[in-house]
Amino acid sequence: MNAIHRDDRERLIAALETQASDGYDEEYPIVRKDGTSRWIRDRAFPVTNEAGEISRIVGLAEDITKRKQTEEEIRFLQIITKAVFDSEDFHAALRIALEKVCEATGWDFGEAWIPRPDGAVLECSPAWYTRSDLLHEFRTLSEEVTFAPGVGMPGRVWVSQEPEWRRDVSIESKQVYPRVHLALKAGLKAALAIPIVANDSVLAVLVFYMFESRDEDRRLIELISASTELGLFIQRKRTEEEVIKALEKEKELGELKSRFISMTSHEFRTPLTAILGSAELLEHYGHKWPEEKKLNYILRIQSNVKHLVQLLEDVMLIGKAEARKVEFKPCPIDLVQFCLVVVEELQLTTGSQHKIDFTVRGTCSDACMDEKLLRHILTNLLTNAIKYSPEGGVVDFELSFGNGSAVFQIKDGGIGISPEDLPLLFESFYRAKNVGKISGTGLGLAIVKNSVELHGGAIAVTSKIDMGTTFTVTLPLNK
Repeated sequence: MNAIHRDDRERLIAALETQASDGYDEEYPIVRKDGTSRWIRDRAFPVTNEAGEISRIVGLAEDITKRKQTEEEIRFLQIITKAVFDSEDFHAALRIALEKVCEATGWDFGEAWIPRPDGAVLECSPAWYTRSDLLHEFRTLSEEVTFAPGVGMPGRVWVSQEPEWRRDVSIESKQVYPRVHLALKAGLKAALAIPIVANDSVLAVLVFYMFESRDEDRRLIELISASTELGLFIQRKRTEEEVIKALEKEKELGELKSRFISMTSHEFRTPLTAILGSAELLEHYGHKWPEEKKLNYILRIQSNVKHLVQLLEDVMLIGKAEARKVEFKPCPIDLVQFCLVVVEELQLTTGSQHKIDFTVRGTCSDACMDEKLLRHILTNLLTNAIKYSPEGGVVDFELSFGNGSAVFQIKDGGIGISPEDLPLLFESFYRAKNVGKISGTGLGLAIVKNSVELHGGAIAVTSKIDMGTTFTVTLPLNK
């Protein structure tokens, strides 16, 4: 009875009292003198003689440890399998696996490392689990780390596809465990890395930690490794995720195609109709008209041809941007003078209804940017500010310098942009729903965004319907 845990003793004493009448069948763990534990199935059978009296009791004690371990493993696998099936995506499935392993086996922290799409290194997955509030710094700093094949525990397990156990990573060399300083600071010691394999390919490497040193436990490794047989299920989650993304991409391409057809049917038809009409009039009546009237129709044809050429150039530029073939050629530039020239050119074509008010804050003498791309940015934003302010008014254009960056802010008091249109504003061929009959291709802002990104900059927009829009472009002065 001393070998039996005190929580089980009362139940077993009660069973012993029934052995002479009904017998019993009980299962319980015992602790042996060497500290190891075993599971016992203990049964008693009363045996009667010819007179119907109980003459003796037969007792059987059976070591059922292996069976119990198998039952525990099956139950654990059932729990984790269901959880993985119910998870939303690949990373959620990984997190479920980490959480269930930690809960079932007592590890304090679990993280996942996944191969980057190019297969060059392992990178930190968003999936992780901890039962402690002390490991967030370890986690945050680990997010900046990658492992090449064969480097660190994740890298070695990635290559070998075999589990690896370390009794205490906080005392390992940096060659064996590169994050030793982080583990020492966090108080992590025992570590176990397990590969998740499907179709001979490592989907992820799970790494578990404890706050205490611990010698290798083969049974524990086998239990956790059994859970990684779920690789096929987790791979299914990744496949599902990829299918969903492909369907979303297909839907996006369908919408893009629809917007492109809508744009071209309008933006190409109008100038082509004007060109055809002007050419026919010249053909039939040109001999009767004075030179001045003929010249007006010729200029109209030229103007519409230029519009079509510009439209085609915008479409080609977007195509290059999608294919990542737009060249970035920075050169020294006087930003203030450049902006003044752009404003002057636009003001000449705008007329008196709109005024561009250009101001400068701060000074700069060492700017280096791509003039062609910068012209795309400023011209498109200023043209939009004018175009979508049909009542006229002032367009505020401010250039400011600070913290190694140039900030271009363009503000109008026009029709504004609705909140539902803002997230889609920089997509090709997309136009806000409130533009009405104001002409446009939906390409300008897509070109602006691409040009900003090539500079390594950022663009932000704020807007209110009927109150105007403000675009803010921040570019590094010298990328």
